[in-house]
Amino acid sequence: MMSHVMHPRDVAAATDATFQGLADDRYALLSQQLFTHQGLIAKVNYGSRRLMELATELAHGKGRVKHLEGEVTDLQRRLAFVELEREESRKENEALKVSAKEAADAAEEAQMDFYLDGFDDCKQMPTFQRLTSDASFLVRQHLLLVPLPSTWIRLRVLPRLWMSSVACPL
Repeated sequence: MMSHVMHPRDVAAATDATFQGLADDRYALLSQQLFTHQGLIAKVNYGSRRLMELATELAHGKGRVKHLEGEVTDLQRRLAFVELEREESRKENEALKVSAKEAADAAEEAQMDFYLDGFDDCKQMPTFQRLTSDASFLVRQHLLLVPLPSTWIRLRVLPRLWMSSVACPL
């Protein structure tokens, strides 16, 4: 039996072709892996860079939140102060209203005392009977003429004073 013997040049060409094919396949695989690894490295680099950017933005955001919380606290303090001032103003206003009412009541009482004192003086006058009859008519009409210098003013007669309130020229 005779075996087929190849020429060394044929052997070298066949071997080179096989190794070239294997080398091409291996090269394609290596380049794909290298591209993938480079892509991953690029992605990792971009990701870490982006992560740092996001961390910086987060830190700025936290700082902004702290700043806004401070502003909210300041506004709440100002609102409480304004509400306190408003309450104090309301109380002062109430006190002024009460004081004004008391002053008006005191003035009315003083005016009535003045007119009643004048009436007591009128009782001593001889024309009292005539004035009393005129006054009873005015009282029935719920009106009273009060003398002031050169003027007669009409006032509503208070029911509790109807008997003691009469017109009396001074």
